[in-house]
Amino acid sequence: DLEKAVEDLSELLELPIEQENIPMLRQKVTDKTVYVQKRNEIVLDDTATGFLDGRWRWNVRLEGFEEPEKYEF
Repeated sequence: DLEKAVEDLSELLELPIEQENIPMLRQKVTDKTVYVQKRNEIVLDDTATGFLDGRWRWNVRLEGFEEPEKYEF
């Protein structure tokens, strides 16, 4: 979903700019930019939460990103 939205945004930015289409193009670019930004935040949040919850694991060792300790409640 995010990948497709980024591709759509890129295509919008490549369209020829004609005076009569500027308001419509501006609105479409703004809408798609807001959507991409929100989806990106969701993906980043889920990745961080998933890493802390143990749902995500790095497949290579990265300094500073050690496995989180499991907390029992």
